Amino acid sequence: MIHQIYGIFNDGIKLEDISIFKEAVSKTKQFCDDNNYEYKMWSLEDCEKLLAEHYPEYIQLWNDFTYPVQRADFIRYCILNTYVVVILTVILD
Repeated sequence: MIHQIYGIFNDGIKLEDISIFKEAVSKTKQFCDDNNYEYKMWSLEDCEKLLAEHYPEYIQLWNDFTYPVQRADFIRYCILNTYVVVILTVILD
């Protein structure tokens, strides 16, 4: 299973508004389809549900992060720990 995370900055920017990210997601989904991999795009709601179900002891830490990127970094480890997965990161310049 391949996991990607989008929308957890809660900034209102839609995936479709960032063409390079939209293209990367499209290619990743196609790769998954072509190679019989499952694909999951994590939303803010999905991340918060994961924390509530598997890591309730870290919800306060999650809420106390100063910068949204801290949540992105933290949730990757939670997903890895829960699902033992490969996470793709798109770096935008």
